[in-house]
Amino acid sequence: MSERKAIADVFECMDKVVVVDEFNDRLKIQKIIYLLQEYGVGLGYTYCWYLYGPYCKAVGKDAQGYEFEPKPSATLSEGARTKIKEFNQAFKTNLNDPKWLETAASLIYLWKKKYNSRP
Repeated sequence: MSERKAIADVFECMDKVVVVDEFNDRLKIQKIIYLLQEYGVGLGYTYCWYLYGPYCKAVGKDAQGYEFEPKPSATLSEGARTKIKEFNQAFKTNLNDPKWLETAASLIYLWKKKYNSRP
């Protein structure tokens, strides 16, 4: 499955329409994909630190100019779909708040970089 298709399937599984026309839309996609990976959904993206926290150029490229319309997803494994639905349920009140997503992703990223290698 291509990464572009993986991103579309994630948002389809969350039953979420995402438009990537504005900066905050792209920020939300970046942070949701990052947080999902930290939650245990393996999507294969690698993040680095950037101006608004963890950033992955490939996520931006894969999502650029793409509208995610909810429809049944057939390419995600059942385990991944279950994890995505759990994540969506647990954080649904915050998933439209770009500042919350930026803060949560940044805290996790920085914590892992600072303390992940400690015994």
